[in-house]
Amino acid sequence: MKNTMLQIDIRKLTSCGSDWETNQYLLLRKIKEWQELLAKNIIYPVLQESELVKDKLDDLLIENIGSKSWLEREVRAILIEDQIIVQEKAKHISTELDKLINYVEWAIENVEYIIREARIIFDFIKDDISINHLNSDDKYRGKGYFVVQDNKKEVVKIYLYEMIISWTYDHPIENIKFTLLRSIPSLLMDSSIEELMEKFVVHSQKMYKPMVYVCKTDLDFSFNESILPALKTRLLKEITN
Repeated sequence: MKNTMLQIDIRKLTSCGSDWETNQYLLLRKIKEWQELLAKNIIYPVLQESELVKDKLDDLLIENIGSKSWLEREVRAILIEDQIIVQEKAKHISTELDKLINYVEWAIENVEYIIREARIIFDFIKDDISINHLNSDDKYRGKGYFVVQDNKKEVVKIYLYEMIISWTYDHPIENIKFTLLRSIPSLLMDSSIEELMEKFVVHSQKMYKPMVYVCKTDLDFSFNESILPALKTRLLKEITN
């Protein structure tokens, strides 16, 4: 899916002297796009985009509230011959800042609504997914396989997963990389998913006795945009625990 969020220039959209009606229209048009996707239970890129937009709006709100506060403090301290002119200019700037602050607060409120709605659907999907491992003994969990059925396309998908650890400010961040290995039409399945994976591991030479997770859900939502991101969160928790 094409990422249209990058087409939104937050700085331009929220600059002083802007046409506020046009700005509201542009943001409302984007929000409508998000709502239409959520109505189809498509979570990504809606959640990712809306959270990024909100972060930028939060920064702008703090920045412009600070600018207004600084302006009001400094103008009162000016005592020069053209004091009245300076104050009039400052008053105009302050009025524009008020419009900007009100607009950003309005925008944040609307974007937060989208984020809440997306997270509700995301949590619903995540809670519907069950995860079990085929292995009876505890093994190295950093790399292995998982299998899940894409109910919308009626195929069973086998993935290779691999834990990836990156560092931010001396803190480790755990993530998972997925690689699709097989996509099998459900109509061709002549055994259970568990039996399928037992045979797959036997004939696979990639790893010796790997961890194998069986993931199941009854939902037929969009797989890559909704099921897989929620499954990633669940699987990461299962592996690290």
